Amino acid sequence: MVELLKSKGSETEKNLIEANRQLQEKCSDEIDRLKADFDKERNSLLEEIKSLKKSYEDKINSLKSEIENLNSEIADLKKLTEKQRAELARMESQANELEKQLEGEIKKGDIRLKKSRNRLIINIDDRISFDSGRATLKKEVLPSLKKIREILAQYPEYNIIIEGHTDDVPIKTKQFRDNWQLSTERALAVLEYVLEDKDLKAERFSATGCGKYRPVVPNDSKENRSLNRRVDIIVVPSFMLQ
Repeated sequence: MVELLKSKGSETEKNLIEANRQLQEKCSDEIDRLKADFDKERNSLLEEIKSLKKSYEDKINSLKSEIENLNSEIADLKKLTEKQRAELARMESQANELEKQLEGEIKKGDIRLKKSRNRLIINIDDRISFDSGRATLKKEVLPSLKKIREILAQYPEYNIIIEGHTDDVPIKTKQFRDNWQLSTERALAVLEYVLEDKDLKAERFSATGCGKYRPVVPNDSKENRSLNRRVDIIVVPSFMLQ
């Protein structure tokens, strides 16, 4: 009887030891799982914090740049003569008139107006101006260009620079050997149409092709490349080119 009890006691002890071992193993696995989940969540949060930090740093740098530009413009304005101030005021009136006349095109995103460092930039979107790889004006853009040249004719004292721009996708066709040539031909196409208005002084105009080298946004998406394919009509006060 004693031997039987000893045998049963030994078996029970073994069972308890095994149960304890399995419990420890289960607890260890659970701890490892929780640690892995914790590390995963921590890394995710660190990436999110890193992304937010970069986003805020970019915004801060952008605001700093805007502030520097504004301070520079303020400094330039302080140096202007009365005549120059009057000329800038007239350009502001011209900008307001263009915005009014091109309200529909601006709302659709076909035309964008921007005043930058005493210059008025009329940005014509590629979608309405030219077919891909072509330098022939589309019919859709002609009404807008007609409005623009009519308003420009009211301000004959300004200098007008017409710039053609492309994205960074290379082009080589029978007609155009590269983006330099394509952008230049597009600028010339706009220039030729605008100068059909004989009230405009041709000596005040110039045209240039900038190729891919002056993007308004990085060429890192289809949408951004579309924004970079454009023609800019830049209105410059006469004293800025003296």
